[in-house]
Amino acid sequence: EDTIGSNKYVKDADEKFVEVETLTEERQGKLNRVKAVEKEKDSLSAAKGEAMMFVRVERKIRSKKNVLWQMNMAEVEDEKAITAAKKDKMAEKIEESEGTLKEAEERLSTIEKENEGEVNLMKKLNDEKKAAKEVFDE
Repeated sequence: EDTIGSNKYVKDADEKFVEVETLTEERQGKLNRVKAVEKEKDSLSAAKGEAMMFVRVERKIRSKKNVLWQMNMAEVEDEKAITAAKKDKMAEKIEESEGTLKEAEERLSTIEKENEGEVNLMKKLNDEKKAAKEVFDE
């Protein structure tokens, strides 16, 4: 207004001033929201750290359990091999024992046959003895 002819810019300047004020308020609102979000983010960072630590610990536990499981499986496989070897040895011993038993049964059968023959011979001799005694006694 002090400058001649500047009145025609006053209306535009006032409109732009209002527009600048509106944009400044919008900017301030957005800035306040950003600050609030940053505060919330900062407050959650401790919980995030705790959650990340929990995940790391869980991962370590899972890894160690996996190693333990693999070790147990290796032990089971070793025990399985040892048990199979023992089973094979026992099967061999059983076969040997069955062979020995069969031989003993065959020897027993042979001895019983021989014994039966000798028993028959003894009966025959006893019968002959009785007959001879009867002849002698008469």
